[in-house]
Formats: sequence, structure tokens, C-alpha cells
Amino acid sequence: MSSAKPKSNVLTLVVVTLVCFLGMIYGVIYVTTGNPFWFLSNAEVSQPMRIVISVEGERVAFVPGDQEYEELVPIITEAVTNFTNNDLVPIGLSEQTLEDYRSKGINLEVQYPRPIKFNTPFRVGEPTNLLIPITGRHSGSGNFFLGEKGEWWYGGMRMADPEPLYQQLEAMGFTSALMSTTSSGS
Repeated sequence: MSSAKPKSNVLTLVVVTLVCFLGMIYGVIYVTTGNPFWFLSNAEVSQPMRIVISVEGERVAFVPGDQEYEELVPIITEAVTNFTNNDLVPIGLSEQTLEDYRSKGINLEVQYPRPIKFNTPFRVGEPTNLLIPITGRHSGSGNFFLGEKGEWWYGGMRMADPEPLYQQLEAMGFTSALMSTTSSGS
């Protein structure tokens, strides 16, 4: 009988350890977000029901079939599905800020019939409304806020490239929308 010693395979040990470690990281983030696709960093959105642009307190609504709606939908979809967050932007909307949005400057509200599913490594809920400040507080850096049924949640998201949206709004006659990413909100 030969007494052969078992060969230790260091490579197998390293691979198994690495797979277990990565599996634990994936599992923890999956449990905390409730989303198995958190690593994709994108969003799944449906066609908006309505897009509302508020200018100095005057609200203009665009619905499917309106030329403005058709021009804005692909740009908004591109803007909000490509975001730069690895966490929520730690800002909220105070009552004063919301009042300013209702009466001053320009902002864009997008209303969806179904919740938006953001694939992120952090929990964002299932919003059906987005608020994008174009001028005023929190504008100029691509921030947008999440909400549902007229209630806005704490924490925002940030578009990777808001410029196409700003340019489209300017082309539609919202000249104050030329608030490029070099502008800053207060």
C-alpha cells in the first residue's frame, strides 16, 4: 500500500474563497435592496402618462400625442436611466423649496402609470413621479427627485448627462432652461 499524501491545491482554495466572498457581498446587497439586478445601475421605466413643465408658477402639461411630449420622452428616459449615483444624493425638498418650485423658475415633473424600477446598490423605493429642477435650488447638476402621489422622498438621484434635456427645453422655448451643469443651485 502506498501512502500518497493528498496534494494541496492552493489555486482551488483561492478560487473557492473568492467566489464565497463575492457571493456574500452580492447576497448582502440583494437582501438590503430587494433587487437581484442591483449591479446593473440603470432603470426600467414605462412611457410617462404626463409631463408637466412649471414656469414661474404656470404649469403646462404634455400628454401622449403632443409633439412636445414625443420630443421630451426619449431624452428624459435617457437622462433618468443613466445616472451617476452609488448612493442617494443627500438632499431633500423642504416645504419652502417645494413652494419655490411651484411659484418660481422652471421645473419638470414626469408622472408614470407604473413604478420605476431603479437597479442600484441602494434602496430607492418604487417612485411613480420624478421632479427635475431646471432653475433654482438643486438645479444645474442633473439632480432629480423621486416621489409618489405628490409626495417627494428624501434623497435624490443625479443624471449622468443632463445637457440634452436642457438643450431640448431651450429649443422648445424655455430659454431660462439654458442652465448647464456649470450653474449651481442654492
